[in-house]
Amino acid sequence: MKLIVGLGNPGVAYKYTRHNIGFLIADAFCEKHKLVFTKKAKFKASEAKGNNTFVIKPETYMNLSGESVQSVMHFYKLALEGLLVISDDVALPFGELRLRAAGSAGGHNGLKSIEYSLQSQSWARLRIGVGAPRQSQPLEEYVLEPFNALERESLVQVIDKAVDAIESWCALSVSKAMTIVNKPSKE
Repeated sequence: MKLIVGLGNPGVAYKYTRHNIGFLIADAFCEKHKLVFTKKAKFKASEAKGNNTFVIKPETYMNLSGESVQSVMHFYKLALEGLLVISDDVALPFGELRLRAAGSAGGHNGLKSIEYSLQSQSWARLRIGVGAPRQSQPLEEYVLEPFNALERESLVQVIDKAVDAIESWCALSVSKAMTIVNKPSKE
């Protein structure tokens, strides 16, 4: 079984912010595969089920995402190697993707929460570049801003590329999927 977790914050006010790229990608993946989200209070998340795949969007707000992930992992008795977490990354240029088999949270509070709840860093993560804030802009403010006009123009392509990356991860070993997903972008 595979568990795909899109990170973000619940609520209309956050829908098209940089921090919610994980939710947007989870929505697109589910739409493509005709999966429907339902609220699951016991998981503090919205959940969609497919063949051998679960997709969740934690409704705990970003900093407590680990609560949802841990409860789903425990309830379905899922292994860490079947977990993929999708998050924004300010260290990557907008639209660039990085798939990793394991690693640190890199300062991302949602990933930190999952690491704490699972007591492990040994799970796959797909980081989506959202670019860096201006030098004087606080990080928290930047990630909670909506995408700018230029970013919105290419957002659909970024989301489509991320959905392809998830499908590669589901179908292949994580190392094979990494060779496909982590190719340098052509500029």
